[in-house]
Amino acid sequence: EFQTTILAGSDRIRVADQKIFKDRFGQISILPEAAKDFGVRVQPVAVETLVPIITVPARVSYDTERMAHVGSAVTGRVSDLKVRQGDHVKRGDALLVVDSPELGEAQSEFLQRRTMIATATPAVALAQSAFDRAQQLFDKSQGIALTEVHKRQAELQNAQGALSTAQASLTAAGSKLALLGMDDQDIKTLEDSGKITSMYTIRAAIDGQVIRRAVTLGELVSPDRDSLLVLADTTSVWVIAEVPEAKLKDVAVSATAKVTLAALPGETFDGTVSFIAPELDEATRSARVRIVVKNDKARLRPGMFANVQISSGATSTTQQALAVPDSAVQTIGGQTVVFVPMADKPDTYLKRVVTLEPTVGGLWPVRYGLFEGEQIVTSGSFIMKAELGKVGAEHGH
Repeated sequence: EFQTTILAGSDRIRVADQKIFKDRFGQISILPEAAKDFGVRVQPVAVETLVPIITVPARVSYDTERMAHVGSAVTGRVSDLKVRQGDHVKRGDALLVVDSPELGEAQSEFLQRRTMIATATPAVALAQSAFDRAQQLFDKSQGIALTEVHKRQAELQNAQGALSTAQASLTAAGSKLALLGMDDQDIKTLEDSGKITSMYTIRAAIDGQVIRRAVTLGELVSPDRDSLLVLADTTSVWVIAEVPEAKLKDVAVSATAKVTLAALPGETFDGTVSFIAPELDEATRSARVRIVVKNDKARLRPGMFANVQISSGATSTTQQALAVPDSAVQTIGGQTVVFVPMADKPDTYLKRVVTLEPTVGGLWPVRYGLFEGEQIVTSGSFIMKAELGKVGAEHGH
């Protein structure tokens, strides 16, 4: 007969004359410092909300709401490439430069329209003054012929018409510049400097990474091209799960999910269901469920295969029951057991055989063997099982 005592650093000694351990009682003592090393934690058994978990295969995908296809608003040749595939960019960063005669012509036309307004505006003022003087002379003493008044009125109307035409032309020219990719600041700079340039700089619309570049130096580009580059913000990704139609009733938007990948063993990523497809795939009889997952460290790469555990979002499937976490449950000699701290023996734990219902969402409903509020080991029970196995083997010799 002997007792097993676990020491810090996994050293193990047998004590034959103190607190005799009998294997048939399933008792094991762990020194406090060793318990801390092994992460042993004790918690009371409680009534838990049991939420069914749906486990389905999935794959990682880009979040298309965080992507940008970059095209050219002008026709021209690429004169400079500022980024390569894989580069990270910030919103507003220059991506490439296009040499576009079309842009230069549009800028020239805009400046011409401004010159027309600069000429037409004082002409209106002059015509207005001449008409006002003629009208006053005619009204006071008829010192001027009425036909002369009408003539000056017609001249004023012509000047006003010319100004209106010039203003409309300037507005149209400004709209064309906007269509060619010039923003308000660019247009103001053109107005202030009067300098025409055919170089059109395409800038990043979002923060992200250049995941595709389909353009080369000197290549002719135009607005007809769907995209020259593709940017993606990968700090958030989608995980697309395929949920069979029989399980769809248990899935709801905003339900929580846990994502695991064979390529990243031991890692779990939390996510939230954001969308459930309204239609089924006719071949697989499943629906696509989209889960949003944070990816700040870029561990998840689009195209990776994954498994997803989705917590049921249907309140009708949840229930309240006395339950213990999966980390508390061990199997020894074909029996399901938990470890209970002994009130009269500090740092000593007793193996307790229990009867449990099938697991629900990582929790085991208790059928027999435990009562509410009773303390059990919920973390670190694996080391107790391992040490009991060693004791049994040595005692058999």
